[in-house]
Amino acid sequence: QLRNDGFIAVQSRTLFLDFVVYNVNTDLYTVCTILFEMPEFGIVTPTVTLRTLQIFKYGVQTPNAYAMMTCEIIFTIFTFYFLMVEFMEILTSGCRTYFSDPWNVVDWIILGAISISIALRFISLGYIEATENSIVSGLESNNYIDVSVIGYWLERELQVLAIVALFVHWKIFRYVGDAPGISTMYRTLWVAGMDLLLALVGGQMFTNEGL
Repeated sequence: QLRNDGFIAVQSRTLFLDFVVYNVNTDLYTVCTILFEMPEFGIVTPTVTLRTLQIFKYGVQTPNAYAMMTCEIIFTIFTFYFLMVEFMEILTSGCRTYFSDPWNVVDWIILGAISISIALRFISLGYIEATENSIVSGLESNNYIDVSVIGYWLERELQVLAIVALFVHWKIFRYVGDAPGISTMYRTLWVAGMDLLLALVGGQMFTNEGL
């Protein structure tokens, strides 16, 4: 039908199919993009991209939504509190002395990434507020709802939070390493891991020679 209507011709190389599905029970939107690539030699290569989003995190008045909002407000307050604490330490000890400790640099990476994620959350909330009426009317009239921009900012927020999680785990292991007996356990695991790796490599070599 697309070929008969002239939508696809011999010169066509790509076809995008975008649609959004909504799960009422979980209040989740899934943005589906199917890309059909049609090179000159005749085959069709499909590529599917799915992004599941919880757009109205605070719109549904449930205990979970209120609890999430409260926790995020407390988290934001603590973030700005620690930013002020780090600023005071810089003013007290000086920039050179302060940043000579690499763990202070890690602290600023964590705080900076968290601040970026908070800014991204406000950006996504702004887009949600601007398109809320069109989303609701689209659901009622069964029309296409374009939430790709909202999905883009929500994905960027998750990527920044992944960086935060990486450095936070790094910092946790640093403090755990100062506990009595933990360093001995780390050394034991390191030696055991190296022995296991050498055993696997040696077994693989002998297996290849036997074959």
